[in-house]
Amino acid sequence: GINAEYGTSPHSTKIEFIVVFLTVLVVFIATALAVSTRPQMSKQSVILSATGEHKSTIVFAHGLGDEGASWAMALRQMQAALPNTKFVFPTAPVQPVTLNNGYRMTSWHDIKSLAEIDSDTTDRVDGVQASIDILHALLESEIASGIDASKIVLAGFSQGAAMSVRAGLTFNAPLAGVGALSGYLVEKALLASDLNKECTTKTKVFVAHGDRDPVVPFVAGERLAARLRELELDVEWHAYSGLVHSSSNEELRHLLAFFQSVLADNDDALEASEKEAVDNAEAL
Repeated sequence: GINAEYGTSPHSTKIEFIVVFLTVLVVFIATALAVSTRPQMSKQSVILSATGEHKSTIVFAHGLGDEGASWAMALRQMQAALPNTKFVFPTAPVQPVTLNNGYRMTSWHDIKSLAEIDSDTTDRVDGVQASIDILHALLESEIASGIDASKIVLAGFSQGAAMSVRAGLTFNAPLAGVGALSGYLVEKALLASDLNKECTTKTKVFVAHGDRDPVVPFVAGERLAARLRELELDVEWHAYSGLVHSSSNEELRHLLAFFQSVLADNDDALEASEKEAVDNAEAL
């Protein structure tokens, strides 16, 4: 019979319920698939906790095919000089890289050719936005834990350097610093429009490159520094004679000095260093 009050039959009501249920199910499955196919970090970040009171954080992104643990070992030596700083070393998503014939490896974004690294293309590069989102989420996590953006540095090597510049200078709050070792400017034509303008007065940028780099040309590092200066950013530039696509003790000393200079929360360590310098001078 017909339901006199609503003008519908029980049978049609059941059909409507099934249609609604199937619609919700399809939406749920589509959402789950979208989330599962979105690039995610392939491993948990390696964390070096502050040895003193946690007052600042450095996030360091590795290069193509590498992982966070490698740079954790390289920068562990800095902990003594930065006792109040936590280090975070994320590992990029595993995804196909066109340059390597589609081979899947840890990569912050796709690279079609080495020539593309320093190009002026206006195109979006596959993977860049997803990796920006990953790095921004790490920064937001630190802020949620009580660390102000002005006490955070985002740095990286090679592809990680490119992403640190791209993510660090477009974050919704200006960071203390951004570091780029052997890097380049990805999506360079788009940075100006995406740039957080507060960074021009509140964020210092460290750019360093070896003049014998066979992978990311030295000129790419020079152009990165020049472009950031054109955008009125405060850039500290270092060139290393004879250095290939790698780091060096000299570069790491300069990087440490940069970290110390922008992270004023390590005043205790700086005061100790200054006292030691005074003591040494008096002993002469």
